Amino acid sequence: MKKKKIKMPHTFVIIFGVVCLAALLTAFIPLGKYETTEVTYMQNGAEKTRTVLDPESFEYVLDENGNNVTSLTPLFGTEDFGKQGVLNYVFEGVLQMLFAKEKKHEESSDAFSRFDTV
Repeated sequence: MKKKKIKMPHTFVIIFGVVCLAALLTAFIPLGKYETTEVTYMQNGAEKTRTVLDPESFEYVLDENGNNVTSLTPLFGTEDFGKQGVLNYVFEGVLQMLFAKEKKHEESSDAFSRFDTV
């Protein structure tokens, strides 16, 4: 009897699975936040300032009863949700593939344009 080989799924399927798992975990992992601080440093003789997280300032977000808050990731992100959603990944991926195909088509059209005779 011949053994059936397991075929490796496409990379996008694996990434989509990880995105879905991460979105599902947001329903169980409580929200938290850090405070930020301004750090001043010298770079190439110039003084620069950068905003960084304070690692000692982490705290969970609590509701009015003092319970941890969880928030399920929305399907599509909007301005209200920081522009992030589960299906934004799929939508952005489709757009990237379409633009890549369009660009490749334009490049191939330009390559043959030099053979046009007048």
